[in-house]
Amino acid sequence: MEIQNPGEYSAADAFALAMLCMMFLSMGVIALLFFTIGRSAGKRNAQVDELIDEVTNDAKDTKAPQATKDAGEEPAAAPGKAVLEEWEKEPDWWKKTKP
Repeated sequence: MEIQNPGEYSAADAFALAMLCMMFLSMGVIALLFFTIGRSAGKRNAQVDELIDEVTNDAKDTKAPQATKDAGEEPAAAPGKAVLEEWEKEPDWWKKTKP
């Protein structure tokens, strides 16, 4: 085994140094990602809280039965038949044959 001068590096040494640099760079990026995620996790926009409250209140309102119905509301459909909008076709339109 030959002793090299301190200023000389072989190709294997350069590869090992490059790999170390890449490893430290990638670990730094991951650490920075965790840091920014942790920092922003504590902050939440007030609008998000309002939306969450609105959704939970809507879910509670839909579960409660309505005692009175609006006068302008359309009647409910029969159990086997859905109410269709003007632009909708019958669900079995493709089964029907035209004479």
